[in-house]
Amino acid sequence: MPKVSLCGAGGISLGLINSIKAVRPPHSPTSAPKKRFESPSVNLVCRFKKSFKKMSFIGKKYKLEKSENFDEYMKELGVGMIMRKAGNSVSPTVEVTQDGDTYTLTTTSTFKTSTISFKLGEEFDEETLDGRKVKSIITLEGNKLTQEQKGDKPSTIVREFTDGELITTLTIGSVKSVRTYKAV
Repeated sequence: MPKVSLCGAGGISLGLINSIKAVRPPHSPTSAPKKRFESPSVNLVCRFKKSFKKMSFIGKKYKLEKSENFDEYMKELGVGMIMRKAGNSVSPTVEVTQDGDTYTLTTTSTFKTSTISFKLGEEFDEETLDGRKVKSIITLEGNKLTQEQKGDKPSTIVREFTDGELITTLTIGSVKSVRTYKAV
């Protein structure tokens, strides 16, 4: 059976598109009507293939190379001076692994190791590296893991992965810190 490409990933058999219907979007009298294809099965395949391509960071390790405004971020969280000094002096390594639909994010340093396991889009209890107890939820969009921490001091952590680096943007209130990690 011939294959057609509907989502840029190629390789979708014509058998999958039996339920596809041509949809005519509204058009102006001066433009010719265009057809687009819609099908739940094709959309699912497209989303799967796009997610699969974007998950290349799974199992890779990233070591901190550069940190901007991290001390101010920790101050805003209420972290004491001694813990801030320790946090600023280490170069942690971050790794994300996956087992089925459960992800594990491990941050390792000479100071402390933190491991959180989660399912995308599901709230979980977390104890942060500075000892706060929060409710977190992590979502994945493209190559970005976004973590919302809810508690006394809500914060957001966005981890953006590329082939060679991880850019982590930590935000609490109006304070933002950017930490750059290189793949090792």
